[in-house]
Amino acid sequence: MKPITLEQSAKTSENERLSPRVKRLYDRLQESMLRAQETWRPDPIGEDPALSGLPLVLRRAWAFARVLDEMPVEIAEDEWIVGKTARGGLILRTALPEFVTPAEKSTARAEGRGIPMGLS
Repeated sequence: MKPITLEQSAKTSENERLSPRVKRLYDRLQESMLRAQETWRPDPIGEDPALSGLPLVLRRAWAFARVLDEMPVEIAEDEWIVGKTARGGLILRTALPEFVTPAEKSTARAEGRGIPMGLS
């Protein structure tokens, strides 16, 4: 791509300065923002006998590991690194599997506390 001067840049719209690949990625992103989306989460692990004896923080770590291991990822043409969580073109918002037992939820609620269930 040939460099442009500051004067030329001021007269050029933002879209005209994009490489063809970046323009395709930008257009695809704009289109995907209007598509239907769903939430995806792996099967619960809260009452998995192999994990139920672990402390809550470790079960949360196992839940996160399961998300990373099982989440469906699509990497479209022109995407070199990122990709997206999707299946058949449908955008999927990722959630942790249940990793808390009903008894732990009940105890937390009775104590006026919550147990964070999100990815962040």
